[in-house]
Amino acid sequence: MKWRDKRDVAVISTCHDASMQISSGYHPISKSKAVLFYNDRKKGIDLSDQLSSYYDPKRKSLVWCKKIALDVLIYKKKNFQMPEKQKRLEERKKNKEKKEAERNIARQDLKEKQIKRKTKVERKHVQKI
Repeated sequence: MKWRDKRDVAVISTCHDASMQISSGYHPISKSKAVLFYNDRKKGIDLSDQLSSYYDPKRKSLVWCKKIALDVLIYKKKNFQMPEKQKRLEERKKNKEKKEAERNIARQDLKEKQIKRKTKVERKHVQKI
């Protein structure tokens, strides 16, 4: 569903339909139920993200050692997250390979069973004639 207030908003919802509802406030506006539900539940999160984006601790600090310490902490966090991401990617690849191998084995088994069934059916028909 696409809806426009100030900007275009694309919404996918499994629990809300595309019906419209009038919003409460000084200027009531007709909005979709999904948008009203999102606005009601996520106000605090969006506001905290907005307020935290304005504050950059490296620019606000005058002491050079604080700036260096913050840089070190940021790089440490990034370096810690990289191996974790690589581990997860490797695990996903292994899981995909295992699933693919299992699928191939299952396909081969099904082909063998189909071949055996065909030969048994052919023999039965041959015997009846």
